Parts: sequence; structure tokens; C-alpha cells
Amino acid sequence: MEDGERQQLLGEIAKRDAEIVVLKQTIDALCRRIFGKSSEQLDAAHLELFEPPKKAPAAAPADHGPAAEDPDRRDRRRKQPRPPRIPEHLPVVEQVLDPPEVLANPEQWRRIGEEVREQLDYKRGEFRRIRLVRGKYVRKGDVLAKPVVAPLPPSLLDRCLATPGLVAEIIDNRFVCHLPYYRHAEIFARQGVSFHRKTLCNWAALGRTGSRLALGRLPRHPVRALAKSLPAV
Repeated sequence: MEDGERQQLLGEIAKRDAEIVVLKQTIDALCRRIFGKSSEQLDAAHLELFEPPKKAPAAAPADHGPAAEDPDRRDRRRKQPRPPRIPEHLPVVEQVLDPPEVLANPEQWRRIGEEVREQLDYKRGEFRRIRLVRGKYVRKGDVLAKPVVAPLPPSLLDRCLATPGLVAEIIDNRFVCHLPYYRHAEIFARQGVSFHRKTLCNWAALGRTGSRLALGRLPRHPVRALAKSLPAV
């Protein structure tokens, strides 16, 4: 390498070293401006975060009036009794069901209790409470005998509150008279029985399921079935 080229390279290196020094000084100045003492200053409001909470001044004694209420009594007052599922003011139609074996020989059985089930029935224009009383009997002279109870009559759904008559009334009003369920609820409320629209909708769906089961047992061609059942002439 000749001396001229060497001097040229050394000059370029010195120039770049000078630029590096200037850039370092610029970076240092920016760092001091951003992260210097001026940025470390705290606002007086920030210092309140580290101070212990101040105690509130003691208030003057006031007249508390009567003594505080007992919490147990307050809790009992909050718990409102649940309204009965069937209103008590409706007329009651009681039906007594006894097992067939008891009806055949009543003198051989002793009544030891009963099971009661209530349903809500609807007769055009009024609601009724259907009370099914099923007597519980044991055979006389047999201590180890198992009690017998009359079976429940068939229903659309076990423990359903509505009777088939009430379900039929809801379906008739909805799909024959075209009354929406909220109108049903208003009509029944005027008669003293309140229902939610969802309850009426569920009972209508229950009636649809029962209707499908009933229609499934009917013959597909009722005329042909009737003709076969008639005696030949």
C-alpha cells in the first residue's frame, strides 16, 4: 500500500471518529434531558400516596333515638313467606281414591293415613282445586304387612300442577282464539290466579306432547278400522 492511500484511509478514520464523538455527545444530551433531574421531580400530590391515612375528626355525639333492631328479627322480616302454588280462595273438589283390594274387602283393612295431592283445574269461567286423597291402608292382624296406596290417575306429567282441562283451555285460547300468552295471564289474573307467560307456554307444549302420543295410538285409516269392526250384513 502506498503512502498516499494510507494517508487517505487515516483521514477517513479520523473523520468518522469525530462524527462518533459528536453523536455520543448528542445522545448524552438527550438522555440528560429525558432522564435527568428534571424528570425525577415528584408532584406534591404523588407524595400523598405514601402517607398514612388521616383519621377523620371525631363527630359530636348525636341522638341515636331508639335502640338498634335485633339482626335476627330483621332477617326474619326480610324472609317473606312463599305464596302457595294454588290460591287458597279457590273452591275445592275432593276426590277420594282407595286401592282396589281395599274396596273389595274393606273390613280386612285398617286406614293408617293418607296422601294428598292438589292440582289446578279450569272449568269454563272458574278455577278449581282438585284434591286427590289417597288412603293408606294395612291389613288387619298382619303387623309386617306393607301399606297399600291407590295409584295416581294418569296425567301428562308427574307432579304437574295443571290438569288436562286447564291445559286444553290454554291451547284453545292460544291456537283457536289466537290469544297471546300475556293476554292469557291477564285474563287469569282477573279471576284471582296469576301465572307467568313462560308457565303457560310450557303447559301448552306439554299438551302438544300428550296429543302426539294420543294420535300415535289411533289407526291411520279410521274408516277402514271402523268398517272391520262392524258386523257383516
